[in-house]
Amino acid sequence: ERGRAVSGIELAGAVSMMRLITRMVINATAAYDVVLTPTLAKVPALVGGLRDDADPVADFEAQKAFTPYTSPYNVTGQPAMSVPLSWAEVGGATLPIGVQLVGRPHDERTLISVAAQLAETAGFAGSTMNLSDLDRPERHAGAYVSSNLFRTLGVAPQLGRDFSDAD
Repeated sequence: ERGRAVSGIELAGAVSMMRLITRMVINATAAYDVVLTPTLAKVPALVGGLRDDADPVADFEAQKAFTPYTSPYNVTGQPAMSVPLSWAEVGGATLPIGVQLVGRPHDERTLISVAAQLAETAGFAGSTMNLSDLDRPERHAGAYVSSNLFRTLGVAPQLGRDFSDAD
């Protein structure tokens, strides 16, 4: 419906403006191998948490507010990816929180290399968890960590064993 109200001249003007903004963004970030941004504006939502099937305009506005950092690069066509670095408790579920890495046009190789290096670093996210013997669970402070945490820190676990490659 709304699209029919737009003339061909207005559409051409909007496309020209998008191309101009694309060139400006690419030129502004050309000096950097990778640009780092948040992936989302808020903690992750549960599946279906943003949907408003009764009001498509409100649904689209909610999506834009939730993902303002990704849409510019959808327009510019620059390669981008989200890399999970932390975790959040949302509605009883533990969901990943990521950062977005954006590369130069046609330079996916550098983007993927930086993402792999970032993923290899020791990740850490504080949390609490239930630990139990056979009869009573107890709540304890703990952390979700990447499997290379101890190696990265150059220390050995005080109790138990280090992670193996099979873990």
